[in-house]
Amino acid sequence: MTIRHLCYELYKLNWMQQISRERIADTYKNCYQEGWDSYDDYIFECGYDGSMYARYDEFLVHEYLDPTYVKELLDNDELYQEYLKNEEQWIRK
Repeated sequence: MTIRHLCYELYKLNWMQQISRERIADTYKNCYQEGWDSYDDYIFECGYDGSMYARYDEFLVHEYLDPTYVKELLDNDELYQEYLKNEEQWIRK
């Protein structure tokens, strides 16, 4: 796993906190009832009532390049320093 992937997974967890357990369960039921083969495909097409976290490539060019946001996301000085070192040429100052 890279620091980019770690940040993306933390971003998704952070984003998902706004979605209730009941809403997620309803989404699984809708996926099944509508005949989708893959929940991941369904969720990226339909979202949670039309709302969805960014795909990995979108995350990398938006949220990931915001050092203030990533610092909050990582909540760990050592990991944050690794992020800064690895991405210093890309992040927004």
